[in-house]
Amino acid sequence: MRKFYFVENENIADAAIKVIASSLNELFRGAAEALSFLMIENADEIEEKERVKINIKANSYYKLLYKFLNKIIYYKDTKGLVFSKFLVKINKKNLNAICYGDVLKPKYQQLVDAKSVTMHKIYVKKKSKFYEAHFVVDI
Repeated sequence: MRKFYFVENENIADAAIKVIASSLNELFRGAAEALSFLMIENADEIEEKERVKINIKANSYYKLLYKFLNKIIYYKDTKGLVFSKFLVKINKKNLNAICYGDVLKPKYQQLVDAKSVTMHKIYVKKKSKFYEAHFVVDI
């Protein structure tokens, strides 16, 4: 007789996000914006005082998304930067982005401290008329 079982939909240490967009560039920008709003309640009020360039290569779009979003978290953790605007250009499986933001301050109301994007259930799909992405953030 087993003395344990797995309970679904009770994990409050993760947040799942789905993004839909008409292009890959918009999809990745939307994913970055979603990550910002997960962390900062008033992410649209983050001033564009700092600019960071991110260049990433990967062999699949989901790995590109994984690396990109974790790089945004890296800048929050190491430089204290949070972002409100993202210019994203994807060419094949190369991403070039410019992220605009500011140092995390009390006026930017932090909701959660995102630790990392996980590989759990991550995907980027091309549908008939749009692109769709899903990812899980460890909070």
